[in-house]
Amino acid sequence: MPVFEWDDAYSVGIQEVDRHHEHLLGLLNDTYQVFVTNRQKTELGVVIDALIDYATFHFVAEEKVMADVGYLHLKEHLAEHESFIRQVLALSQEHQACRTALSLELIVFLRDWLLGHIMRCDRDYASVWTGLNKSGATLDLM
Repeated sequence: MPVFEWDDAYSVGIQEVDRHHEHLLGLLNDTYQVFVTNRQKTELGVVIDALIDYATFHFVAEEKVMADVGYLHLKEHLAEHESFIRQVLALSQEHQACRTALSLELIVFLRDWLLGHIMRCDRDYASVWTGLNKSGATLDLM
């Protein structure tokens, strides 16, 4: 059973970005499944690495959109992305050192950060893009 179900209420109104968010939340569910089934430490490491890799890819795509629309809070948004990657890397390193209950801590952190960031920060830049894009053109994220 997933720890998180995607819902259209989490949409930022940019289809490609929503797909990225849905995939990130799927990686959160993968992390949770590894945790609840008590699989090997190496499996959790693989899932965490996949999450970091995909988050990095997604952040680059988002940052391109923000730069393209002249988003006024780009610097602050970049700082949030950098902070997220630093925190997940730190949690991953602690996991590699066999810190107890890291998996649950990671899952709670990921859920709270991803949902909060999507609902607050990403919706803000998406509203700028949507306001500028009255024609309904598709978004080129890369």
